[in-house]
Amino acid sequence: MTATKPATPLPWENTRRDDGKGNWSTNDIGQAVNLGGFIVARTIGHGARQWDDSAYIVHAANAYPRLVEDAKADLAALEWAATHTDGNAVQFRERIEAKRALLRELGELS
Repeated sequence: MTATKPATPLPWENTRRDDGKGNWSTNDIGQAVNLGGFIVARTIGHGARQWDDSAYIVHAANAYPRLVEDAKADLAALEWAATHTDGNAVQFRERIEAKRALLRELGELS
């Protein structure tokens, strides 16, 4: 479960509409856009660069919950290992702090 959630549920998709002349295209980003769903963002531009930017936004948004859950699971495993292994917990400290810093940056850890 993530603390940061979009108002429009995931997954999002990326839909392109061209002007028919090859001059520009509009990309709608949102949920079930082709079915009349919610548009959360629109990119307008020329060529592949604009499409690539739009696709990146969709990919990042859809991957976010899984990446946060993976980071939380990694943190829990590192914390467990730091307290349950023979030897010095110092070897885990840097990795634990890095994982906590990432989750704080994402707003997923206070």
